[in-house]
Amino acid sequence: MENRDRELAKAAMLAGEIMLVSGAEIARIEETIHYIL
Repeated sequence: MENRDRELAKAAMLAGEIMLVSGAEIARIEETIHYIL
């Protein structure tokens, strides 16, 4: 289960980074990360 949590965290961070580089609003990035986690 710990490995699954780690993979979800990596996916959330990657999604957030991609969104940030693409110019997304911070609120939208936070919302997406919370949704993934």
